[in-house]
Amino acid sequence: MSTNNFYIPLFILLIGLLLSFKHLSPHNNKQAEFHTQLYDHFIEGQLEDWIMIVDLMERHYSSYSIPSMLYDLLLARYGLIALSLNKEEKEIAGKQLDKAEHELEGLFNYKAFVSRAYSLQGAFFAFRITLNPVNAIILGSSANKAIDNALEVDPYNPTAWMELGNSKFYTPQAVGGSKKEAVKYYNKAVKIFENNMQPNHRWLYLNTLLNLAKSYQYIEKHTLAINTYEKILEYEPKFRLVKEELLPKAKNK
Repeated sequence: MSTNNFYIPLFILLIGLLLSFKHLSPHNNKQAEFHTQLYDHFIEGQLEDWIMIVDLMERHYSSYSIPSMLYDLLLARYGLIALSLNKEEKEIAGKQLDKAEHELEGLFNYKAFVSRAYSLQGAFFAFRITLNPVNAIILGSSANKAIDNALEVDPYNPTAWMELGNSKFYTPQAVGGSKKEAVKYYNKAVKIFENNMQPNHRWLYLNTLLNLAKSYQYIEKHTLAINTYEKILEYEPKFRLVKEELLPKAKNK
């Protein structure tokens, strides 16, 4: 092969790469924008905002069907389902959970996301229990198995430790729940989040700290609970729920 012939395919390859980067650049910017919006919506806690951002992310994913965007969409649905259940909007939660479970099947196809997929699977089983407690025994076992699988695949997955904490926090003590164990697992998740904070995990980090503080309160470690709420405000001073409600109540105990 001549030198000139060698440079022709190389030139074509470079052009292809440049076009690919140009194609992905708007997506990367949009994905970063979604991360910021989700974080802000978590701080504000408005259900309507979550519904809107999930709808936008769903449309965007239909045009950019890549693993990281699918994971972000699933995290957004996860947050919306939890917020809906907290506000007793079970119909919204149920519809979002149906979509999330279907989408989750696709995330298992990507090796880099398998542990995170198992974490979400464990959470979705737990949501199903909240929607229909009759299935608690069967789905509870499935949720625990999914979390175990997540940690087996990646013991440094913070969302897996977070979900293990959630499992111990929300499960009745008579069937294996423990607020003390929840504290241990939430702390583990917090440390891993802090060692490698991902933009799409920032609101999950704050949520884990919230659950850690609540766990401390349940086991009457009030000073540690106050310290944790103060840590949240150091990270996010605009978090009004903590600043105006949770921290003052903790200090008055």
